[in-house]
Order: sequence, then structure tokens, then C-alpha cells
Amino acid sequence: MNNIYLRTKKSWQLPIVPINQNLNPFQKQNVQLWGVLGYRLPYGTMKIFAVLSLLQHAKKLGKLKNVKRLIEATSGAYGLVLAQFAKDIDFNVPEVVLVMNKDILPGKKLPPLYAGAIIMPPLEGLSTIATARKLGGGGWKSDDEWNMAEDGTFNLDQYGNIASTWLYRDWMSPKIAKQIPQGFEILVSPVGTGGTIIGLSEYFRKKQPNVKIIGAMVAPGEKIPGGRSLADMKEINLPWRSALDEIVEVESIPAYLAALQFQRHTGMMIGITSGEAYIAALLTLRRYFQEGKIDSLRKRKGQTINVLIIFHDGFRPYGASELPIPNEYLKSSAPMPWELLW
Repeated sequence: MNNIYLRTKKSWQLPIVPINQNLNPFQKQNVQLWGVLGYRLPYGTMKIFAVLSLLQHAKKLGKLKNVKRLIEATSGAYGLVLAQFAKDIDFNVPEVVLVMNKDILPGKKLPPLYAGAIIMPPLEGLSTIATARKLGGGGWKSDDEWNMAEDGTFNLDQYGNIASTWLYRDWMSPKIAKQIPQGFEILVSPVGTGGTIIGLSEYFRKKQPNVKIIGAMVAPGEKIPGGRSLADMKEINLPWRSALDEIVEVESIPAYLAALQFQRHTGMMIGITSGEAYIAALLTLRRYFQEGKIDSLRKRKGQTINVLIIFHDGFRPYGASELPIPNEYLKSSAPMPWELLW
């Protein structure tokens, strides 16, 4: 095993904390919400697992030997981690090129730039993903069909390479299981590339066959940085859909407000996709109560329903630009997130 992986296993922490009553409207119904604080990981994001999984796998297959540059499409977090880790002595990649849309928030674009990455827009008529695949040799189809461009440009293809899910399964999931030994009945995660939810699902469906796995996605016509709508998933080749029991679509303003209220009431500096996952958890619980399904999740009458929410990253990258929510929601007197939902 390389040095980075050993450092990962030994020293990185993934805190899981109970969400207090101020942000748990279902506490009286014996529901406990838990947050997995991904922003406490290095670089403030769970994307470290996707990057390390892909780099380690590519190295194992001998794909990095003649690479002159890595190219990847990203909305920011993955690109920052890739820019940092690819040049590590374990991988020795000379250059990282990131394909990013022009409307990416400055707080998500500047850190990978400062880390030494080259940032370019997508080619005319192509998406960021299609651009990275085209310039990098075609993207990943299988370990035997994973080519490099003639100029030495190589695409790890986080959007199609199943290796990106492995550390979510092998490192992150056991960390969660150890901290929540009683288990949980509902798991909610934002869906970006789908790697997180695939890794978690593969592990916990074996450990807890009856767990409900919910994917939080952006509602049609809405925009949440780092989040994806169903329409945005057409270029994602990972088997993300089969990892989910349900999809819950979330609007942007409640997600932003949730992130702000978590800072005010708990001190947790969760990001907007984390707010998206929290809102999806509330919507799921409300529907389960309305439809009389909630008690079917309890192993015995009166048992606490534990809901695990994946907070993928922190608030800092989003705070670099004006938040697209009404000014009154920026005040401490702003409503609680569920007041926008019901």
C-alpha cells in the first residue's frame, strides 16, 4: 500500500454527531438525526476518497507510468484534491488540467488554481465531462479499455470508473458503522457523481438489508453548486440509480437556508449540498409519517428511528459569492428550513 493510503487509514477522522433539537422537527416523534461531517476531512470534502481510489487503481494497473497530465471535469472539490494528490511522490503526475464551467463559484475555482491546476472551459459544443473524456483518450470503459491520448493526457473519469467508489465502501462505511453501532433506518446523501452512494449502499445493504437509502437531487429548474438534477445524470456511467431506494428532489433556497441555520444553531459549517441532503431527509420523514410508513421501520414499538445524513463538504467555498436567497434569510430571525417546506 502506498504512503497516502496508510496516512488515510491511520490519521483521518470522520466525525458523526447528533443533530440537536433546534434542527430536528421530528424529535418528539422519536426520530434522531445524525450528521456525517465530511468537511472535517482534509481539504474539507469527501472527494478525497474518489481521488485516492482512482489514483491508486490507475497506478496499480500501470496507467500512470507515461502520463504527462491528468484531465478531469469538476465543479471544484474533486479538482482541488486531484491537484494536490496527483503530484505526490506516490503518483508523480507532472500536470493536472481541470475542465470547469465558467459559472463555477470563485470559492470553488480558486483553491485548485492555487494548488497548481490548469483550468480550462469545455470545448465548444461539448460538456465538461465530454471534453475531459475526449482530450484524455476516451474515458474509462473497463480496465482493459482505458486509453491515453497521444500527447500523454489521461482521464481518470470519476464519472464512469467504478474504482472511484471503493474507498467510500472500504474506508468510510466501516468508520460510520463503528460510530453508529445501533445502526440506522434511513441514510440520505446528495448525489453528484454517484460514487458516495454506491460505496455506502454496497456496504450497508449487506450489513443492514432493510435500510432505506435516499438520494438527494436538485429539483428541475433549480441550481445547487455541486448538486445534480436527474437531467444532469445522463453522462454519469456509474450504477448510481440501483444504489437508491428513492430520489428526493430539493429546491435551492431551502438548501441554502439549511446550511446557514446549521451554522447559527449548531456551529456546523455544512455546505449547500449538505443542506440539500438535510432537506431531503426532512421531506422523506414527513412523507413517511403522512403515509403511515414510519412505524414499519421500527424493529419494536417506540424504537428510535435513526436517520444518517451525509454532509459531503463545508460552507467555505460557497461563501465566496453572493448567496442567491432573499436578504431576510441572511438574518438571525430567518425561518427554520421546514417552514419553507410545509
